[in-house]
Amino acid sequence: MPMTRLIATVEVSAPLDEVWSFASDWRLWDSWWDGVAGFRPTTEHQRGNGARYAYRAWMVGLTVNLETEIHDFVEMIGWRGVVTKGPPHRTQWLFEDLGTATRLTSRCR
Repeated sequence: MPMTRLIATVEVSAPLDEVWSFASDWRLWDSWWDGVAGFRPTTEHQRGNGARYAYRAWMVGLTVNLETEIHDFVEMIGWRGVVTKGPPHRTQWLFEDLGTATRLTSRCR
């Protein structure tokens, strides 16, 4: 059975460096990422490849505890997240410089 893929794209009216600084800081994820909360690092390394974060997500009315590890982290471009605990899935965050705006694309499968 093929796995479902979700893709969302948004254009933010702010330059890439501002959007990247905000979106790549795990301490701010609770403030803007709907459907997830309680982020905390589970490794000493808290940014970039190999960093892991535990959190809660709400899926079809259920609360699920998850842990995700960051892969392919490239400053000002994006990263992939691979779930290490909880229902298996992968995410990808891509940032594109549009001059005075930034396009953010999020993929989940």
